[in-house]
Amino acid sequence: MRVEIRKATHEDLLEIMKIEQQIFKKEAFPEYFMRSVLRNHLLFFTIFEIKDEMRELIGYVTVLQEGHDRVNIINLAIKPSAQNKKYGTLLLDYTINRIKMMKNIKKIRLNVKTKNAIAIHLYRKRNFKIVKILKNYYSNKEPAYLMELNL
Repeated sequence: MRVEIRKATHEDLLEIMKIEQQIFKKEAFPEYFMRSVLRNHLLFFTIFEIKDEMRELIGYVTVLQEGHDRVNIINLAIKPSAQNKKYGTLLLDYTINRIKMMKNIKKIRLNVKTKNAIAIHLYRKRNFKIVKILKNYYSNKEPAYLMELNL
C-alpha cells in the first residue's frame, strides 16, 4: 500500500464533501464554501491510499492565509475507515513542511474542539500550543481551543 499527497482539484470535491459530512456532521462547511476555498485557497491538499492500482481519496487539509505572516488550518479530515493509520500525521507533517517553505509565514493557527483528544494529541506532538479557549465557538455552543505553532 502506498500513499500520495497532492494538491486538491475540482474533481476531488465530491469525495471531499463526503468526508466533510462524515467527520464534521452539522459543523460541516457547505459545498459552495469548499468550492470557493478550492478556487481561492492558499494550500489545499488531498491524501490518497493506493492499493493494487486503485486510488482512494481518504482525507484532505485546507489552509487559508490570515494577514501577511500567519496561516490557519481550517480543516484536516481523514475518513473514518482510514483513521488511526497515521494518515493524519502524514498529511499534517506534509502541510507544515509546505508552509515552512513560504518565507513570510511565522505562525500556524487552528481551532479544535476541546473534547477532540485525538486531534489535540496530534497537534501537541507537532508542538502546537493551546493559547486560548474559545467559548461557544461551534454552532452547538461547544468550546474550541485556539492552537498555534510558531515557525
